[in-house]
Amino acid sequence: MEKLIYLDGLPAYKVLPMREDHLAEVEAIERKSFPHPWSRGIFEAEARNVSGVSRPFVLAASDGRVAGYLCTWNVSNELHVNNIAVAPELRGRGLGWALLEFAEERARAWGCRVMLLEVRTSNDAAARLYKRFGFSELGVRRHYYQETGEDAVVMTKTLNRPDKDRTKP
Repeated sequence: MEKLIYLDGLPAYKVLPMREDHLAEVEAIERKSFPHPWSRGIFEAEARNVSGVSRPFVLAASDGRVAGYLCTWNVSNELHVNNIAVAPELRGRGLGWALLEFAEERARAWGCRVMLLEVRTSNDAAARLYKRFGFSELGVRRHYYQETGEDAVVMTKTLNRPDKDRTKP
């Protein structure tokens, strides 16, 4: 399953299932994006999950280089966005938005009624993106990030209504 994405002024990108040969680039983006990154082993487990619950994807340029990635779980008609990142040098160009649109399309196709995610309270840029995309704050998980004790804001987006309230970047 692949999907082509076209953004103004950028090459065409493909969203495709994460494979073993993507992991080095995914891991590099992860290390640049988060203070306590997922290990390669976690990404390997996501990519080979046989239960069908895990759904990891990459956003690859026409030359095959990974520009970003998205890891989701489909649990009880809820799409959980577990991890999403775009290469730092490509941020602010709509690639994160494109990954969220892809996630929402998949969620709707799988019959999910809601999307959920957690975002660090210090990650203002991500929180703004999620709010523009139509997510709203559901609550706070105190001390959610064990390595720092930082809180996480739980955000949700209901999928059983048309999307008229989100503002494209």
